[in-house]
Amino acid sequence: MKYSLVVPVFNSENTLPILKKEAVELFQKRNEAFEIIFVDDCSKDKSWEILNTFAGENNIRIIRLAKNFGQHSSTICGIRKARGEVIITIDDDLQYPIEEINKLIDYFEKSGKTLVFGIPKHRQNNYTSNLIYKLIFFIVNFLFYRNFRGKKFSSFAIFHKQLFHQESLYHGEMEQMDINHLWLIDTEQIGNIDVNHELRKRGKSNYNFIRVFRHIRFALFNIINKLLNLLLAFSFLLLIPLIIASIWQLNTGVIIFPQIKFLLLLIWDVKIVFYIIVIKYIFKEFLYKSYRTNYLIAK
Repeated sequence: MKYSLVVPVFNSENTLPILKKEAVELFQKRNEAFEIIFVDDCSKDKSWEILNTFAGENNIRIIRLAKNFGQHSSTICGIRKARGEVIITIDDDLQYPIEEINKLIDYFEKSGKTLVFGIPKHRQNNYTSNLIYKLIFFIVNFLFYRNFRGKKFSSFAIFHKQLFHQESLYHGEMEQMDINHLWLIDTEQIGNIDVNHELRKRGKSNYNFIRVFRHIRFALFNIINKLLNLLLAFSFLLLIPLIIASIWQLNTGVIIFPQIKFLLLLIWDVKIVFYIIVIKYIFKEFLYKSYRTNYLIAK
């Protein structure tokens, strides 16, 4: 199978029939083998009932999560269940028009990139949504992924499925990576293509600051981890002159600084090193557990 279209779903009863119809027609016109995977993130409206009406159709697969795990987990669930060689992810609100998938596929095939993001020419969102997007972009693109400056990221993407089979950064286990782990990808293999972005025709955005934090938590924790590395390096460097000065003072008898203060500084510095190592370990465990994106499929 060539393509898997993964659609995370949450409270989208009004857009699902149109999305499904247009997506099926698009791939049929391209005469490509495809599947569409809808992952319902425990919607509160009639989304799951509507998805069940699609269940008997060819090339349509539906999955329901046991509880609300968030868009990211829903997307990863769909990716892991996908059978296609190439995966496309798109939101369920139709703000990215389905016909823009053609533009994404054509650029992906011609460019030879491993991962391509569709980037809106003009993002048609309300003030709050635009502010949230700019916040995410600033944190991810400027504070953390410095090597990726000039690149933009979105939920509208296309990539080879094999991209998600990489060795875990932690514990030496084989895990599936996700788009939060872009540092594993050569920047030259990431592409952007301008796409249209339309006003939301139905419903309202499901984004809030809690959901935004879920998206950017990897970047935030890695920024903190880098700061801790700098502090740890400084603390180790401070140990050397403290030890040398203390030994020299004991051997020569020349009092530059009271010995008790040297001792207190040494103890303080060692404690700082110890605390940083403990905090780094906690962060490492957090990232490892988060790396193994959690979700549970309902029976």
